[in-house]
Amino acid sequence: MLPEDREADAIFQNERSNRMIYNAQRKIAVLIEIGAANMVENTINKLISFQIAKYQRAIRQIKQELKPFEEKYLMTSEECYKRFNDGELGDVRETGFCFYQVF
Repeated sequence: MLPEDREADAIFQNERSNRMIYNAQRKIAVLIEIGAANMVENTINKLISFQIAKYQRAIRQIKQELKPFEEKYLMTSEECYKRFNDGELGDVRETGFCFYQVF
């Protein structure tokens, strides 16, 4: 993808996100107006909890996938990431290893 295409795509995605946010805010305002504030709050809290649990599962899965590399190279992902960024490990990378920053 060309840089200008990436920029246009980013602008499109940003506009789409803004429309979604605006529409959600309007719907929430209507629900609050008709006395459903508690339902809105409970629903949002459940959605947030669901997303947090989803990300926590993903983090556990990634950590499991990194374990064999940590054992093979006798260093933690954190140490590998730091050493890689400091230029101590050269340009060769194992897929998935040394990318602790995603956490």
